[in-house]
Formats: sequence, C-alpha cells, structure tokens
Amino acid sequence: MPKAIWKWRYMPTSMTLTRIWLAILWVLAGAIAAGPASAAVVYKCRAANGVTSYQETPCKRGELIKKIVPDPIPAAPPPSATPAKPATAPAAPAAPPPARTAAPRPTVAYRCTRYDGTSYYSASLNPKRHNVPLYALDKPPPIPPGGTLSPEARVWVEDECVQVPNREACEHYREQLAFVNAQIRRKSGDANKLERERKRLTAIRGSRCPG
Repeated sequence: MPKAIWKWRYMPTSMTLTRIWLAILWVLAGAIAAGPASAAVVYKCRAANGVTSYQETPCKRGELIKKIVPDPIPAAPPPSATPAKPATAPAAPAAPPPARTAAPRPTVAYRCTRYDGTSYYSASLNPKRHNVPLYALDKPPPIPPGGTLSPEARVWVEDECVQVPNREACEHYREQLAFVNAQIRRKSGDANKLERERKRLTAIRGSRCPG
C-alpha cells in the first residue's frame, strides 16, 4: 500500500543564534496577534541574498526552507477521584538512593510523516498507524483486478519514519517551545494547556538535546 509522504528538508543557517531567536519570537508574536486561525503556521524562508527570515505568510517561490506547524497540545486528563488514605504513623527515614550516572544523550532521532503530510519527531523507530477513509488519502491503495472500493471505505496506513541527526529534532523542539512561550506571554489560548505543553517540550529538550 503506498504511503502519502511529505518530507521536510533540513537546511542549516548562517545567522547567529541570537538573531534566529529574535526573528522567531518577532514573527510568532505577530502571528499570534492575528488570531488563532493564522497563528498555527510559521514559514522559514531564505531570500536570494542569503538572508533567512521567519514570517506568517508563505515564502516566495523557491525561498521556503521549512513550514513550522505547532505540535497539537494534549488535552488535560480527567480528574480521578481517589479515596482518602487512613492516617498512618510516620515511617522511618529511608536511606538515600545510590547516585546514578546521567544517561548518554541520543545522537539520532526519527522524523515521521503522517498520511496528511504533517510530521513529528520521535526518539525511537515506532511509527503510528491510522484508520482513515479512502478519500483522505492523496494516493489510494491499488484495487485488485475486478474489485471495487467505496470512497467511504476505510484502510489502515502507517506513518513513514526516517532517521535524522538528533540536532534536527532539537531544532524542532526549540522552535515549538519558542512558539508556546510567545503564546503564554501574549496570554493567547488556554493557559493550563500551554503550561503543560511548555513543561513537556522543556523535559524533552532536557533529556534529548545538549545544553
């Protein structure tokens, strides 16, 4: 069964980190001020003179480096009722756990592309599967001779994952974290969801990315 693939190409930039962060925050803040519908995508462009910029409108033809799509923010889990625990006598202090050495940071990651062209990064090669209707696919699966398939029929498709340098995934997490921080400063959207997403991205960067 063919898979719909939309691969992004990673291109390094010669701008300094300071100029990159200022450009990202400036464009993201402007995109957020325009409303939720237009704050979802940021375009990373490189002009003919070699200057890289971040903007909320599509790049000119041939200047697109990357289309930055924010990761979906997971919904808060429903509160669970926990029975009150009976009071117990204080336990004796436990011995301190043995010191643990820090695990080595990964050197590779996996960029996975969904059937709709959006992508995400994973630390392990474990592609997700989706049950989707045929009309949602750009390239429907081949039909056996003499057979027919209704457009409403559903098929299983699997994300396509490729190995990439870990620095590419770390750049993605940095861009997503900058986007969320800009939303928090602008008080745009659900504050609780944004804070959970900020903590999630910060934890991922702390465990997978250097410095």
